Amino acid sequence: MKKFVIRLVTVIFALLIMVQPAFAATSSGYSWNMPYPGYVVNGKANGVLHNLPAGTLVDSGQLCEYAELQGAVGPYDINIAVYKEGILWDTEVSSQTVTPSATLNQNVSYSHNAGTISAGTYYVFISKVNGATDGWSTEGTGTLSVN
Repeated sequence: MKKFVIRLVTVIFALLIMVQPAFAATSSGYSWNMPYPGYVVNGKANGVLHNLPAGTLVDSGQLCEYAELQGAVGPYDINIAVYKEGILWDTEVSSQTVTPSATLNQNVSYSHNAGTISAGTYYVFISKVNGATDGWSTEGTGTLSVN
């Protein structure tokens, strides 16, 4: 009986070790570049998709303006949205607005807790808030993390 209990505990322990990575946090990185005169970066159109498990989604990263035309306005705020692909239409699950620095190459960090998501395919859609170009070139990197 004692050997049976020891074997049972050993098997349960081994199973827990194998299953543990399924409960660990998952993250998927992305980077983007929006040179002037661009004002939209569409992850879906660019084929940059993220397969994420169910859990709590956090979208975080940093962006900066790296070039400015003479006489440029702004820079305009940047909207960073995360969409889940659907069969008929895609659904926005997260959106945040980030104000870039007017100082070239100065990073601005951002982070947004989007709440609970279901498992699926996601993409990032980045745009200048007023839907127009402003004479600035913007780039950034980010991470979609699921806990």
